[in-house]
Amino acid sequence: TLIVDLPRAAPGFDTAQIAYVRRPYEIEYFAHNQWVDTPPKMLAPMMVSAVERSDAFHAVLAAPTSATGQWRLETELVRLQQDFSLAPSQVRLTLRATLVDTPARRVIASREFDVRVSAATDDPYGGVVAAQRAASQVMTRLAAFCAESVAR
Repeated sequence: TLIVDLPRAAPGFDTAQIAYVRRPYEIEYFAHNQWVDTPPKMLAPMMVSAVERSDAFHAVLAAPTSATGQWRLETELVRLQQDFSLAPSQVRLTLRATLVDTPARRVIASREFDVRVSAATDDPYGGVVAAQRAASQVMTRLAAFCAESVAR
C-alpha cells in the first residue's frame, strides 16, 4: 500500500493565483484569473490516479488516512509558472518526489521531474491548457518512478 501525502509547495506556489514570469526570479500573478484551488490540492488526486493505474501497489490512498502503508510518497511542487520570456510562452512544472519505506523510515528513491510545455496562446487560458499537459507528463513519469523504485 502506498500513501500519497498532499504535496508541499515552494514559496509563491501555494496559492490559487496563477503565477507567471517575464524575467528570472520575479514571480507575478494574473490579476483576473486563478486556479480553482491551490496547485498542490489539484495535483494530489492526479498523483493518486496515475500511480494507481501503474498497478505496482496493492492500494494507493491519499493522505490523510487512518490506513498505514508500506510506502509513502512525499512531494514538493517546486514551480508551476508560465514563462513569457520565451516565444511562445511556456509553462514549467517542477515536482520533487521522495519515496519512503514507512516501517524502516528510509528513503528508497528521490527524483525531480521538470517539464516545459509551450502554450498555444500567450494568455492565462493558453497557460492553463499547457499546465494540464505538463501535469499529465509529470504524472506519467511519477507513476513509472514509483513502480520502478519499489520493484528494486
